[in-house]
Parts: sequence; structure tokens; C-alpha cells
Amino acid sequence: MTDAKNTIQFAKRILEVEESPTFALEKKADALDIDLKKEGKSIIRFGIGQPDFHTPANIKEAGKKAIDQNKTKYTASTGIKELKQAVVDKFKNENGLDYSIENILVGNGAKHILDDIMRVLVNSGEKVIIPKPYWVSYSQQVILSEGIPLFVDFKQDLKMDVDHLKSLVRDNDQIKLLILNSPNNPTGAVYSKQEMEQIAKICLDNHIIIIADEVYEKFLFGDARHYSIAALSPQMKQNTITLNAASKTYAMTGWRIGYCAADQKIIAQMTKVHDQSTSNPCSIAQWAAIEALQGSQDSVKAMRDEYERRRDYIYQRISAIEGIKCLNPQGAFYIFPDVSGLFGNGIKDSFDFADRLLEEASVAVVPGGAFGADDYIRISYAASLDKIKEGMNRLQNFCETL
Repeated sequence: MTDAKNTIQFAKRILEVEESPTFALEKKADALDIDLKKEGKSIIRFGIGQPDFHTPANIKEAGKKAIDQNKTKYTASTGIKELKQAVVDKFKNENGLDYSIENILVGNGAKHILDDIMRVLVNSGEKVIIPKPYWVSYSQQVILSEGIPLFVDFKQDLKMDVDHLKSLVRDNDQIKLLILNSPNNPTGAVYSKQEMEQIAKICLDNHIIIIADEVYEKFLFGDARHYSIAALSPQMKQNTITLNAASKTYAMTGWRIGYCAADQKIIAQMTKVHDQSTSNPCSIAQWAAIEALQGSQDSVKAMRDEYERRRDYIYQRISAIEGIKCLNPQGAFYIFPDVSGLFGNGIKDSFDFADRLLEEASVAVVPGGAFGADDYIRISYAASLDKIKEGMNRLQNFCETL
């Protein structure tokens, strides 16, 4: 009898796509956690990038109210006009960008919108520039759209090497997009206005559209400032798709609301994708997102202040561990230490380091190789300070054994 599994012919593009390393890490941590809990222990999780705060009460109440008012039907596939107007107002008041609701699309989280963009703009064989270190889904979404990722090297400050960007552009044809993520996941790096102007000029001169991923824009520390690259000039506004979401800013990851602003012609094509795939984002979550954008922002400030307190502590602890080098992140809620000084003794790369750390010290981190930077690991400090303290104790003890 023929084994049915051996007769299935999968699409080539899906066979080239990798499993998300962050979700894979969570699965492994879950499996180990079962045995640890029997011993009264647990894993300290610094892996997945999810706020440990609850959705603010005013936003939850708006969702409950939407249910009570029976706002539970299909909506326009790209979002209700009231939410689009709230997004328009947000871009104008906070980013200096003037749009109409025809320029706005709301989706099931920022990841969904990124997938829309790739489907609409990337033809087979066309190239998308992705600066290292990069969020893991960027490259895989390009591959799903049968495009080719082109990776830009990074400098010691963990930001893209502009000279390498210039050489990539010079030596390659069919470059369609560049993804710019600031504040950055996984590094916490924040691009200055001058750095953005350099990148903007290269893209404008070479007809490369920029995807500006600004999901972490509200979490900035010290003197860091956020600049929207689309606001640099009318030409850049025309040449940029600006992406954001409610997920991180308002601790709404499970509500799945992301949004973008772009040229109306691009939005029209993305709308067709929504019409034929997911249809609308959750109607209840859309009404809650209006309150998130228009209501009190006190919860955002409270989260930012707590993240900064955690960042200060974790940076001080990691910097004191022999064999680890670390920059102090300016934004987001990640720190990205270089652990290559501890390679050896059976550890050859970041994946080995993360595996050993999980198995021997019960601390979950994401290997930097998943982000295109194999000397590093990513630690999320979207965890309580008590957990961070215990996690740092375990990390330090583990490193001292190597």
C-alpha cells in the first residue's frame, strides 16, 4: 500500500520557509517546563516578544461595549471608517504625516499587513533588502512571495552598514523594497534623523520603496527620539509604507490589530488580498483599538517607564558578565548581547548557547542566528523585574561554568 505522505507534492515556496524560531523556542520551553514544575521549578522566559502587562481597562471596556452593542458582524475588509480615521489622526498628531482614510489599511496584526505588502509588490525573483539583525518573519515572508532577500551587514552599533547598502544597490538589479525597523527588533537600536536621511536618499535615487516598521515607536529611552522616515519629505511619504500596530504599544497582542498608511494605489491592491483571503480584522478588536488610539495614553507611559527600569537593570547585570559584550538599547524591549566570547567547550554558535542555557539553567532566550547575527542572543525584558533578577542570576551562573 502506498504511503499517502510520500505522494503529497508541496509547493516549493513553502518547503523553503522555516519554522518561526521564537515559537519553536516556546514549544521546547513548554515541554521542559512540565518536568520542572513537578520539581517546584520553572523556566524563566526571555524569548517571545510579548508585553507582560494586561490590556488597559479602558480598552477592554470598549471591547465589552462593542459586544453589548452587537458590533459583531462583518466589516469592510480593510477596517471600519471610524478606526481608519483614528489612525489618520494618530499619524498626523504624532508623526507629522497627513493622510486620508483611503490611504489606511487595518489588518490582523502588523505581520498580516507585511504579508499583504509582499504579495502585492514582490514578483518572483525580485529582491527585498533586509538589514541585519532582522525580525525573523521578514525574510520568510519574502520567500513566501517568491522574492529574494538581500541582507545588509551591520556595524558595531547594530545598525545597518550604509556603505554595504550602497554596494548591494549598485551590484543588484530588480530590487523592489527595503525594510527599515526602528526601534529595532531584536537589537533595540534607534535610527537618528541623519541616518534615515542617508537611507532615504539611496532608496529614492534607486526607486526602492521603503517599508517603515514602527511598531515599537512608543518605547524609547534616554535621549532617543523616533523619526518617521515618511515625514522627511513629500517624496519620501510617496515612497514609504508606514506600518504600526496596537499589539505592543497597548499590550493587545492577542487582539490582532495592525495598520499601515501608503499610496492609495497600493492600498487598493492590498484591499483585494483582504477581500479574497482573511476579510476583515475582528470587529470587536477594531472598536477597542479606537479607544486605544483616542483614549488615555497613561498606560503607555507607565509601560515605557517600567521597560526603561528593567532595561537599566538588565544592561548593568549583563555588562558585568565576563565574556559578554553588550550595547545599551535605546528602544523596544529587547537587549542583544554578543556572547561569542563564551563559544567553545562544545558551544559553536548562538543556537548551541541558547540550547545549553535552556537545558542547564532553565532560561529561554532566542539565538541571534535566527536574526542573521550568530554571535548574539536576544533577551526580551517584557518580564517582571523579579523574573529578570532570577534570570540574570541563572545566566551569570551558567556563564561562569563555561
